[in-house]
Amino acid sequence: MRQKNGMTSTLEAGAPGADFIAEIDHLVWASSDLDQGVAEISGTLTVDPVPGGSHPGLGTRNALLGLEQRQYFEILAPDPAQFEFRSFGRWIEGLTSSGLLTWAGRTSDMDALAEAARAEGLRPGPIESMSRRRPDGSSLSWKLMMIEGHDHGLLVPFFIQWSDFHPTQTLKSVARLERLRLSTPQPKALERVLAALGLGSAPIQLVESGTPELVAELSVGGRSVQIR
Repeated sequence: MRQKNGMTSTLEAGAPGADFIAEIDHLVWASSDLDQGVAEISGTLTVDPVPGGSHPGLGTRNALLGLEQRQYFEILAPDPAQFEFRSFGRWIEGLTSSGLLTWAGRTSDMDALAEAARAEGLRPGPIESMSRRRPDGSSLSWKLMMIEGHDHGLLVPFFIQWSDFHPTQTLKSVARLERLRLSTPQPKALERVLAALGLGSAPIQLVESGTPELVAELSVGGRSVQIR
């Protein structure tokens, strides 16, 4: 959806002729310290995140909250145990405050999504195979792809294609994502990008603003909570 001067319009559903499915997978809330981040989110939402795991090679680890509709909320922080791989983890460690960093889209066909992105003049990054160990020792694996060639920064999601297992299969749903609000100086351009990536039917509101911002509107325990 796009909102300007109080008027709201709806994104065209999906990418024209797309043979893949794309939808919101999870929200990424970053903190320079995992325990601190867990305490902040627990205090805001009055629900307790559960341990996720470590991301080998990225220097990060996470904790998770289950959302309805096969979505989840990720608290991402540096992993002190990964001294040799600290590039991304070190960047997060340097954040001056915690906050909603970006979001992930989920796709059924990464190759088809990449083709649709190129058709829109975007530059899909390499499709990377990734994995992490869950607390019970089992492995969780997925493919990941970044989308470049645009001016919208982290308002445009990265994409995941999961293997057989999705994190929400062992997470209790404690909240619902009602809407993802993206504030941007270029709502029409961002609208075209998201539609091309198959996200036209997602609960997204685009707001024209001079300051880019990502806000998640969650419903939890009968309350409406905004997470920035």
